[in-house]
Amino acid sequence: MEIKVVASFLGKYENLSALGAPFRMESLANAGISIELMDGISITHIEQAIVYFVSSLRSAVTDLPKGGELRVAVYFSPDEVAAFVVSLPQEVIKLLADAGLALEVVGFPCSS
Repeated sequence: MEIKVVASFLGKYENLSALGAPFRMESLANAGISIELMDGISITHIEQAIVYFVSSLRSAVTDLPKGGELRVAVYFSPDEVAAFVVSLPQEVIKLLADAGLALEVVGFPCSS
C-alpha cells in the first residue's frame, strides 16, 4: 500500500510560488495550484502522512491560504486485502482546521 498526499488551492498565491524542493508544484486548469511533497519518504499510515505533509508545508509557508483541499490517495494492489480506516485524533483535525484545509481520502486499486 502506498499513500500520496497533495494539497490544492484555487486562485493565485504569491507566497506559494516560492516553494522549491522538496515540493513539486503544478498549475491546475481551474486557475489553481497543486502541491506535492517529493522527499521520497514512505509513510503507511494516513494520520502520519497528513501530519507530515501539513507540518512540512507550514514550515515552508507561514501563511497558508484558507480554503485549500488536502487529498490523500491510498494506492493498493488488487491482490492484497486493503482495509483502511480514517480515524483522526483531535490534534490532526485541529491541525487541518488551523491550516484551513478540507480533507478528502480516496482508495485506488492499481497494478504498479
